[in-house]
Amino acid sequence: NVEIQGEGEPLLHPRFFDMVAAAQRRGVRAHFITNGSMFSEGNVERLLSFDNVDKVYVSCESVDPAAFQDIRGGSLDKVRAGIERLQARKKALGRTRPSIGLTVTVMRRTQAEAQNVARFYGELGLDGGILVQLLQKKGDYTAHYDEAMKAQVFTDEEAMMTWAMWLGDDAISSIVFAPKAVAGFHEQPFDGWDASTRTCPWLERGAYVTFDGVVSGCCKMKEPRFALGQLGAAPEKQALLRQQLREAFKAGQVPEACQGCSTADLIRSQF
Repeated sequence: NVEIQGEGEPLLHPRFFDMVAAAQRRGVRAHFITNGSMFSEGNVERLLSFDNVDKVYVSCESVDPAAFQDIRGGSLDKVRAGIERLQARKKALGRTRPSIGLTVTVMRRTQAEAQNVARFYGELGLDGGILVQLLQKKGDYTAHYDEAMKAQVFTDEEAMMTWAMWLGDDAISSIVFAPKAVAGFHEQPFDGWDASTRTCPWLERGAYVTFDGVVSGCCKMKEPRFALGQLGAAPEKQALLRQQLREAFKAGQVPEACQGCSTADLIRSQF
């Protein structure tokens, strides 16, 4: 499987559907995350013309229109209408895929949104589940935050409390942990994972490849110095570097490349 994804909106890429087509020709299943603002009639038709798009996630931090616009810079009503358009057309065509879910980045201002997001999910009749992550505090992310966004980052103690708050809320946890007909790219590495194993699902089962072929252990290792190598080059060296990262976790250490990652924080809690 491949996640056709970057830090921006994938449907803005002029060759997004060419990439989906290239994956389909190779028998590769495709997933992606979108801000939900570009589900126009044309894009919906093109998306549903492919047989290999298994899952689509829509980013949604808040279902309050004002907060949504402040965080995302867009219209919640437009996003809702777009999702409804995709759902309706999928039903009209008798399609079961792509499965559609939500992905939520929790920050201080949205700590209390769990039940609201769960209700929004239910109102839209979504079937793809909800992915939850905390606002990134890795340096290669926070370097691009303005002061207002930096103020939204949780401390380590707050992060653990927030995880407990969200995953302990029946409204959201019943969706997060419910069996899914289609497991998304970001869910598959974590299937059956337990932090007590001191393993990182990405280091075990995934990789991140940039548009110019640079390979790293995961999508959060963005600094060039943390790269494992170039696609197709020196696979033995890449395997060795990956193994060194794995061994650090096993030894009760968080590698520098993983400092600030929420998954690494969960593993560290087991040290």
